Amino acid sequence: MLITAGHSAELVRLGPALTAYIIDPRTNQYVIDPKANLTVEYSAIFDTAAPINSMEETLVTDLRLPMVRPGDQLETTDGPKKRNVHTARISIPILNIDRESTEFYPLNLDNIFHGGHQIILGRRFLQRFKLVYDGRTGSVTIEF
Repeated sequence: MLITAGHSAELVRLGPALTAYIIDPRTNQYVIDPKANLTVEYSAIFDTAAPINSMEETLVTDLRLPMVRPGDQLETTDGPKKRNVHTARISIPILNIDRESTEFYPLNLDNIFHGGHQIILGRRFLQRFKLVYDGRTGSVTIEF
């Protein structure tokens, strides 16, 4: 199956952005914005340089995502840090991924993306896909 993401300045600058949904572990349903009564969409990007997956730490705390391992040593751009590993079930419709359990390290992604993305999908997540980025056109092809 091939999926081609469209070209945009944001895609070229920050990588292929995808819409992701998170399953609330308390309700077993997609996270809902109570004010708007709508399913919350989260912005996820691929980071082929990142060995692991990360999620905005306030999101991990707010959703009370289950911890699966305490205190893993993690190399970050700010140096080594100890971080707990949490699990979240996510859905990414464009990749036909529905309610898949994935491990995440909580990080302050706002420092990196200034509010732009809440989820980083690293090589651990990408290992099952073939991802081709054409730098001349900015197109991304994902094969699985």
